[in-house]
Amino acid sequence: MSQATTTSVADEIERALARLDIAAVKRTYWEQNEFFDLERWVPASIIERMVAEVERVRPAVHRNYIPRHKKGGSVSYYTLVEQAPTILAFYRAPAFIRFLADVTGQPLQPCPDSDPHSCALYFYTEPGDHIEQLQPEPTPLMDHPVVPAAQQQKVRQGGGSAVGPVDEMVRVAPGVGP
Repeated sequence: MSQATTTSVADEIERALARLDIAAVKRTYWEQNEFFDLERWVPASIIERMVAEVERVRPAVHRNYIPRHKKGGSVSYYTLVEQAPTILAFYRAPAFIRFLADVTGQPLQPCPDSDPHSCALYFYTEPGDHIEQLQPEPTPLMDHPVVPAAQQQKVRQGGGSAVGPVDEMVRVAPGVGP
């Protein structure tokens, strides 16, 4: 991933987050049982680039089915590194990670760049696609690699597709649609 892409995305995300009332988001998160929904806070230029990257990596989707657990598709971290620099830069943006940590009250750390499980893109786009909800507690947007180690058992997968509608890309709660 180029340093210019990473810096550009990180700067745009930081500016977008600076426009939010973080105290109100945090209050909403706790009042709504660890859930909040921010519509259209990500700059359109970032959304456009991420949507283009989703389409670019779509041919690399690996479909799988694990009975009583999940059915869906995923694109590996290695493919994202090669073909989706904006998605990775958004996921790793320091301001975004600080924002989630502040709202949830939990320190968050991204996995090292060398960890092949640090990030993936999931596609739940075909009839019957699903992921079972194994734990009863809500989940932050970030997948398990960006969570406090002591709290990792609280993490579960969110539902829905990360490819559409665009608002789904910024949901923070389990199985919530627009």
